Amino acid sequence: MSSLDNFVERSTAFTKLPYFEYAGELVQSPNDLRQHKLIKLTNNMTVLCTSDPDASKAAASLSVNVGSFVDPPELQGLAHLLEHLLQLASTKYPGANEYRAYIQDNQGFSNAETFNEDTAYYFTISPNAFAEALDRFSQLFISPLFDKDYVEQELHAVDSESKGNLQDIVDQENSVIRSLLDSSHPAAKYDCGNMNTLSSDTLDIREEVIKLYRKYYSADIMKLAIISNHSMDDLIEWAVSKFSEIKSLGDTRPDPLPSPYDGLIGNIIHYPNTYNDLSISFPIADLNPLYQVGIEHFFRRLMKSRHPGSLLDYLTKHNLATAFEIYISKNNGYSRVILTFFLTAKLEYNHVVCATLAYISMLSKSSSLERFYREIKTAKNFEFEHYSKPDEHEWTFEMSHGSHNRYMDYQHYLAEDAMCVYNEKAIADFINNLNSYFLNFGSPRNTVKYTHRSEHFDVPYAVSDFYIEKEHIAALQDKYTAPPPNKYIPESPAIWSGDSKKYPQLLEKTDTHELWFKGIYTSPHGCIMLRICLPNQNTLIWKARNGIMEPFIENILKDIIESGKLAGIRIDINYIWDVIYIEASGPSGKLPLIVADIIERLQKPAEDFERSKQITKSSLLGNCTPIQQLLLDTYPHICNSGVPLYKDILDNLDKVDPNTQVDISHCYIKLLVIGNFTESQARDIKINCKSIAPDQRIPSTWLDISPGHYINVRQNSDTTAVNNAICVAIHCAVYNDTKQKMALDLIGNMLDTYIFDELRNKQRLGYHALAYTGDYNQLRAVFIELQSECNPMFLTQQVNQVLANFKKHIDGVEVDEMILAAVSRRLGKFNSTAEEGCHYWGQIYSGSYEFDILENEAAALQGITKEYLLEVWDRYFNSSTYTRIDLQSWVKPPSIDELEKYPEAIISLYRCLEAKNTTQYSLDDLQQMEDKWDVHPSKSDPRVNTAIQSAIESAHLPPGNLRTPEGKIIINDVKQFQAAQKAFDPSLLATTATPKY
Repeated sequence: MSSLDNFVERSTAFTKLPYFEYAGELVQSPNDLRQHKLIKLTNNMTVLCTSDPDASKAAASLSVNVGSFVDPPELQGLAHLLEHLLQLASTKYPGANEYRAYIQDNQGFSNAETFNEDTAYYFTISPNAFAEALDRFSQLFISPLFDKDYVEQELHAVDSESKGNLQDIVDQENSVIRSLLDSSHPAAKYDCGNMNTLSSDTLDIREEVIKLYRKYYSADIMKLAIISNHSMDDLIEWAVSKFSEIKSLGDTRPDPLPSPYDGLIGNIIHYPNTYNDLSISFPIADLNPLYQVGIEHFFRRLMKSRHPGSLLDYLTKHNLATAFEIYISKNNGYSRVILTFFLTAKLEYNHVVCATLAYISMLSKSSSLERFYREIKTAKNFEFEHYSKPDEHEWTFEMSHGSHNRYMDYQHYLAEDAMCVYNEKAIADFINNLNSYFLNFGSPRNTVKYTHRSEHFDVPYAVSDFYIEKEHIAALQDKYTAPPPNKYIPESPAIWSGDSKKYPQLLEKTDTHELWFKGIYTSPHGCIMLRICLPNQNTLIWKARNGIMEPFIENILKDIIESGKLAGIRIDINYIWDVIYIEASGPSGKLPLIVADIIERLQKPAEDFERSKQITKSSLLGNCTPIQQLLLDTYPHICNSGVPLYKDILDNLDKVDPNTQVDISHCYIKLLVIGNFTESQARDIKINCKSIAPDQRIPSTWLDISPGHYINVRQNSDTTAVNNAICVAIHCAVYNDTKQKMALDLIGNMLDTYIFDELRNKQRLGYHALAYTGDYNQLRAVFIELQSECNPMFLTQQVNQVLANFKKHIDGVEVDEMILAAVSRRLGKFNSTAEEGCHYWGQIYSGSYEFDILENEAAALQGITKEYLLEVWDRYFNSSTYTRIDLQSWVKPPSIDELEKYPEAIISLYRCLEAKNTTQYSLDDLQQMEDKWDVHPSKSDPRVNTAIQSAIESAHLPPGNLRTPEGKIIINDVKQFQAAQKAFDPSLLATTATPKY
């Protein structure tokens, strides 16, 4: 079809600029009350404009239909580097970080992602700043500067991302597969890139980025989606006037590609892994032409059922696997189905493969395929007809990034994944083609001899042939039965009528539970949320048990969660230190049933206990970035005397009873029922339990940290890590002082922009550099996170410098628009019942019951001035009550003796020199030099120069007991630190004696 078929020429309402509007009928839910227009600009860019008067924020997303697959072989990661550089500056807005700063100053966020076949750029912002933001956004694509002064900076940022991926299990596995593909196929290239892949002796990297941009970034292959509460005329005017100047180069998309995996069929790839995982990969034909059939939804429904006679039932009964996941990747020209099994200690992967192929063979012969399809279609139709608005960012991202299917007609632009057509032949062909495969087997107990190592990740691996006799598969087919009907599929909905109160009402309060209710009678949707507080035992074994319970709960509920998902019900379950959080949202008619099933299942024995223990060990031993490790094992452990250190959990994991289960017979439950329910229905949703005896409750105690600057130095538990990290927490206002809390939120937002510009852009300290505010220890705290190859002492010094200069920065910021945006965000309407439920639930489970918090925050914001922001800054950052904890994760930490003896500036300088292989100076040498430096400044490394300057300026105070020379307190023994602080009960600060409503 021609790009303008069924489009008619129009002109904008105000400036009469030309564009083309889709004249056909867009398939749109009758419950979607927003206004949509699909247009094409004169440069052939496709734009979806959505006007929603109730939108609380504006959003835009632009996706270019080329990604890492267009990287030249000699510069892998170039498309990723282009994504980084393009966002920095344009000819019209040349200031580095100007676009990002504008977005953030107006209560928004921005980001971009490079995928294999497209690159997505997006932002959200306050609606009153949307027009200006769109202008800055469009200029990035019209005239990007690709400033040569920032190429090196973004190369380091890309390299930092790459190093952050080194510990990721999925990335490690992908690196092995890439190493085995034909090197001429784009899928064999390293999509992220690093300093090695993006270095060249003969090529100018900036010029190569510009070449890539000029060759592929054509308006013809760009999809833009925008949404705001502005009128449709305004949105079209902005889209046409601001984006029509992007150059049209024609269709620059690469041609469809053949599958790169055919050469791996019949092989098994062995590699080391933290878990016992087996992946079966089936290379298949391109699924994109069948988008209306929705084969992936159908296949998940068939495979993920846990009925007697299902695949998972067989695997668990024979102790072969505890669970499995399904992923279907769709590329331009080919697709791949991946089944990943979590094996038990038996490691019988041959048996698992045979069982899986037998189950698929049984499905191919089933006479009930159409029934299964109709069942899922019913759920999809319900979801479509009773549409629930997504978040503005989710909407624009899906409408741009998700609309590149070259087979999709414009009619289904708003509803690409709504299944419309039952295609018996296509479904049969899909199932019958799942017979050619290759395997990935990762295990800590792999006994094969590794013969190769993957490129970039250095993962050892070995490849061998694999084959299963057909008679073995046939022998297992009679073990299976087809899935029964999904009992959570919604039926004909009834929308109840009733008096919908503004806030939730307390229906019941007893020794065992609180029941809260809010009826919403506009659609057949609802949300049920529970907080189950279990008895606590203050022993290390009990705490180790708690560490296992979260993955355990996830595993035993996988099939219920999956069945609910296929029926349009979203389920979130978390377990945090003797408290189970359950949230179920979707069609209201089946929510009580699925919640009851969850509670019943929770009380079953831990059939996959060993898998849960593996997951817990992996998360504690370092299967995460240095920043994630610090967040996992720092502030809660230092400041909450009831939370154990990760070492305590690890030491006691093997002592936990493998027959453990969740006992909710004695607990305290908070329950919120919100949405399309009557009060009577809400009262019927109960869980039988008894009150927790007084001796089974452990008081919630926190630590009132004495003023001071504390440092906790720890070694990264992952021996393969290459990045250091610091997390800084500065204690500020008490939680229930709304005006101070809002002021600190504004300060945190400004500080984030400032840190990103100073430490990421100018100092080039790494990709991860951010600041934010959060509730911590019943206080509002300001957090700063940095992850970098630089030593943590150097990072701490740079944070000190930023904080020293930040007050001047606040004084130069125009805060009125920022405050207006923050007020607008809080006074907007909720997008869905689930979003509204989450808001009120936060007040209920915390015990604050401040249901009008958004109105209170908006009122507090309107009373804030720049002078008040400066006053708050001085109160918490420039006073004798300054309370700060720095947590440092080192690849190679200094000793306690070194911390006591040498100023941090000396340690920082020593490590900076060491990183540059300048090893002729010891710590004592540098200490004795004082300001008579013989270390010559480095022209090539400004970090060494900065470290020298800091060392010259550092004060040499006499060492104290476990203190740095600067007088900062070293947290060496966490328990001793806790004992020295004052404990208090946070409920005295936050919880009202009687709920307001």
